Amino acid sequence: MCRHITPRAGLVVRRPDTGEILPPAGSVVPWGPHRASWLRRRKDGDVSITHMAVPVRPADDREEG
Repeated sequence: MCRHITPRAGLVVRRPDTGEILPPAGSVVPWGPHRASWLRRRKDGDVSITHMAVPVRPADDREEG
């Protein structure tokens, strides 16, 4: 599962898994072992977290076999 995480305007927020700075427009990040860190950042008001919708293919596009 992934989430789109956007830093609050004017803040520099680093990804705990890579140490890279999140771009101002945000980034899609895996929701793995660093989940608690992101939730703490959201609680502090440093980031906003958006759930990513998983695209579902129509039944007739699926391969039969």
